[in-house]
Amino acid sequence: MMDKRKQRTTPSAAPTEEWLKLTIGDFGKWQCWISFLLSLFKFPIAWIQMSIVFLAPPTQFWCSPPLKYRNMTDEEWLELSKPREFTSEQDHLHNGFCDMKSVDGNNEIIPCPHGFDYNTTVFQTSIITEWDLVCGKERLVDISQVILMTGILIGNILFGLCADRYGRKSILMICVIVQAVFGFVATLSPWFWGFVAARFLVAVANGGTLVVSFVMCIEIVGGKWRAIVPILIQAPFGIGFSMMALFAYYTRDWRQFHYIITVISALFLWYIWLIPESPRWLFVKGRQQEGKKILEKAAKFNGIHQDIFEEKFSKLSKFPTDSRKPSFSDLFKTTTIAKRISLLCIVWFFSGISFFTITQYVGHVGQNIFFSTAVGGLLCIPGQIICLYMISRFGRKNTVAFWTAISAVCFLGIMAFPKGMYPYDWQRMSLAGIAIIGLSVDLCALYLFTGELLPTVVRNTGMGLCSVCSRVGSMLAPLVIALHDTAPFLPLLLLSVFNILLTCLVLLLPETEGKVLPEVIDDLEENGGEGKGKNNNYIEVSTREDLGV
Repeated sequence: MMDKRKQRTTPSAAPTEEWLKLTIGDFGKWQCWISFLLSLFKFPIAWIQMSIVFLAPPTQFWCSPPLKYRNMTDEEWLELSKPREFTSEQDHLHNGFCDMKSVDGNNEIIPCPHGFDYNTTVFQTSIITEWDLVCGKERLVDISQVILMTGILIGNILFGLCADRYGRKSILMICVIVQAVFGFVATLSPWFWGFVAARFLVAVANGGTLVVSFVMCIEIVGGKWRAIVPILIQAPFGIGFSMMALFAYYTRDWRQFHYIITVISALFLWYIWLIPESPRWLFVKGRQQEGKKILEKAAKFNGIHQDIFEEKFSKLSKFPTDSRKPSFSDLFKTTTIAKRISLLCIVWFFSGISFFTITQYVGHVGQNIFFSTAVGGLLCIPGQIICLYMISRFGRKNTVAFWTAISAVCFLGIMAFPKGMYPYDWQRMSLAGIAIIGLSVDLCALYLFTGELLPTVVRNTGMGLCSVCSRVGSMLAPLVIALHDTAPFLPLLLLSVFNILLTCLVLLLPETEGKVLPEVIDDLEENGGEGKGKNNNYIEVSTREDLGV
């Protein structure tokens, strides 16, 4: 019995991690170039997800004057027609007037009979001014954003699954094409619902590029770079968010603004010649010759001589494959992966609702929308730098747990300082800023942590499901903020509870630092589901019998 067990645990298959390390190295010029190209996808990801800031900015409006009053200035007309009954609070809520004082000799209040005019001092046009999304129609802006986020979460899971089945590169290119085509359709749409429908399809493709580009990046690097690179590629998101302010400042027209971000996003079609398929995915799918060709080019790019590459490649033993088409149910195939994906989904939900709630909480502080947006985007970058430092010293799990706990403390701390008690509410704003940085660290580390916890065959599918949970959380953020009307402390209390729960749940997951990426689902069952350590260079035969290896 002992002999049989010993025979079954004889090493026979080197994991992909070793194939990449021994043939082209953990990180070289090739990996640097491909990672850089993939990181640029964060620009259109940021532009599409956050562009509502400039597509529907706060806009002052009022009732259009009758023809005989058209010679008046705006100030004169507003003084004549503005209903005196409006309080300053109502004025703020409406940001304009849905009714007007009758100018025909009496003081009755009547609905705007001739439509609306808008303050075009800052923005010449927006989707608000284009389709009169005011006075009962303002909720359509929120609905359009909810539909956009729904498209992103559908794209996360749909294209994530497709990328695991049909390959990373082909699905990524399909996403770029769909994103570009329907981006132009949205720009030219003369109807609001046509605009919303086109943006929904853009969002579906955008959700695909988000997941697939990240997974491709994490699959081409190894060693310590597997922690560094996936975090560094997040930086363009904040930069892209800030760049929107520049585009909007120089256009001031929503169609020109949307056209610019669509044109730049369409330039990623060049990637069909610039980026390769993921060699890790090709090897796992049994397409070794295709994977070898990519590694040959990578080795040459990294300065490794062809003879040396061939010598190293020939010494590698047979490697595990799984040619089956992955499905969503594979995420719950075994107890270990089901536990991991369930915990990760809850963690991503709490992280999404916390991050988007607090960013909206501080989003109304600045008076200059261009400056506030630029600073808000750049505020995420310190979190990425801190994340890069901490995960290498304290691990993925501890980094996430520590900063979510810090964020929980900050939310409780904000409650200790009543609003308006101190100049500029500097204590509250400082704590909110620390919380944003903490949650930025959390999101960066979670991307890496999740990618390392899931095996190659379902990594895109799992990342897509986690992104869906985050998007659901982001869609609920306005509801959490709305609780402020019931009791000012409720949103902050809920955020602190969410982050305390997030901290506890993360601690239940295994650490992935120094572990070889799992390739197939059975890898998770080895060593009690904890994965392989730094010095475990081979995968045991006993876990491959169902794959025929």
